Amino acid sequence: MTILGIGCDIVNIIRISYVYEKYGDKFLHKILTSYEASICCLIKEERERYSYLAKRFAAKEAYAKAMGTGISEGLAFTDIEIRNDNHGRPYIVLVENSASLQRESIDIHLSLSDDYPTAIAYVVISTH
Repeated sequence: MTILGIGCDIVNIIRISYVYEKYGDKFLHKILTSYEASICCLIKEERERYSYLAKRFAAKEAYAKAMGTGISEGLAFTDIEIRNDNHGRPYIVLVENSASLQRESIDIHLSLSDDYPTAIAYVVISTH
């Protein structure tokens, strides 16, 4: 196994709440895939919803840093989807139009955490 890239991002959940309150669905559609937005809309408690948004934002930024491209270099927030397995473990899925960004021979490892008012994400990209 060889590490190809490491990315980390930290986000202030309160800042995310301000942006969400100001831009609403426009903000959601800019950073979330339709799947992620559907999950977000099911979260009734505001603080949990903002935490969900902040962790996804941080994860996508961390992935872009690990890839060495950044979000503005041909990679959009909506090209990256954060899901959870049956045990709650988060993982990254690249949506169809960005499938070429993920080589078959790599693994993407994701760790998310939050302690209000902060959310953090780590991404490690490695070979098999």
